[in-house]
Amino acid sequence: MRVSKEFKVGLLSVVSIAILYFGFNYLKGIDFLSKTNTYYAIYENTGGLGISNSVIINGLNVGRVSNIDLMQDRQNAILVQIDVERSVKMGKNTIAHLINTDFLGSKAIELEVDYDFSRLLQKGDTLSSYTEAGITEFLKEKGAPVAEELGVTIQNLNLLLNDFSRKSEEINPAIGDFVETMASVKTLVADNQQSVKIMLNNINKTSNNLNEILEGLKPLVEKAGQVADTLNLEIIHASLDETRKLLGNLNETIGGINDGEGSAGKLLQDDSLYLHLNNAARDLDLLLIDLRERPKRYVHFSLFGRRDKDTKNKKE
Repeated sequence: MRVSKEFKVGLLSVVSIAILYFGFNYLKGIDFLSKTNTYYAIYENTGGLGISNSVIINGLNVGRVSNIDLMQDRQNAILVQIDVERSVKMGKNTIAHLINTDFLGSKAIELEVDYDFSRLLQKGDTLSSYTEAGITEFLKEKGAPVAEELGVTIQNLNLLLNDFSRKSEEINPAIGDFVETMASVKTLVADNQQSVKIMLNNINKTSNNLNEILEGLKPLVEKAGQVADTLNLEIIHASLDETRKLLGNLNETIGGINDGEGSAGKLLQDDSLYLHLNNAARDLDLLLIDLRERPKRYVHFSLFGRRDKDTKNKKE
C-alpha cells in the first residue's frame, strides 16, 4: 500500500504539534502521567500567583496551580484550583498558605497539612486559606513610619545647623579668648617653674617625715595588741575554770544516783516499788474479773425493801 506524500506531511504535522503541546506543558510543570486530586482555595488577593506555580509541603513540590478564576459574585474573590498528587494524604483542617518564595515576590502555595487522617480531604474540597504579607505590604507597614521619623530627624538637623551658623559669630570670639587664656597660663607656668619645684620638694620632705613617724608608731601598736590578747586570755581562762567546776558537780551528782544514794538513786536501783505496784495491779485485775462474773456477791437489789432482804438472808 502506497502512502501519499500529503498524508505523511499531515501526520508529521500532527505529531509535531502534539509533541510541542505536551513538551510545553511539561516544561510548565504539568505531568500528564501522574495521578492527582483537585482541590480549591479562595483568596482575596493572589499577589501575582499564576497557573503552574508550585504547591509544596515542607519545601517539596507535590503539585501545581492548574486554574485561577475570578468570583465576581463574592466581591471579586479569587478561586484557585490546585492539583496535588494522590499519594499525599491531608486532613480536613489543612491550610493552603500563599507564600513568597523569594525576595522578588514569586508566589507558591504551601500546604500546612492536618495530620488527623481520621477525616481526610476528598477530591474537590475547598481548603482553608491564608496569605502571607509580601515585601510591598511589609514596606508599606514598616517603611512609612521610618520615613516619617527620618523626615523629622532631617528637619531637626537643618534647624540645628541653622542655629550653629547664626551662632558661629559668637563662638569665634570665645575661641579667641580661650587661646589667649591658654597663652597666659603657659607664660605663668614658665615664670613660676622654680617655685613649683621648691613646693614639690617640700611636699616630698613632709611625706618622708610622715613615714618615719608611722614607723615609730608600729611598736606601740604591736604592744597594744599584745595587752589586748592577754586580757582576752585571762577572761577565757576564768570561764573555763567555772565550766570545769560545774561539770565536776554534775559528775558527782550522777555518780551518787548510780550508787543508789538519795531518793532518786533508790528509786532507780531498788525494784521493790515496781514489784509492789505490779502485785497491786494484778490483784485489782482479779477483783474486776470476779465483779463482772458475780455481781450479786457485791451488789444487792430488792423491790420490797429491807424485810425481804432479811428473810432471804435467813433462808440462806
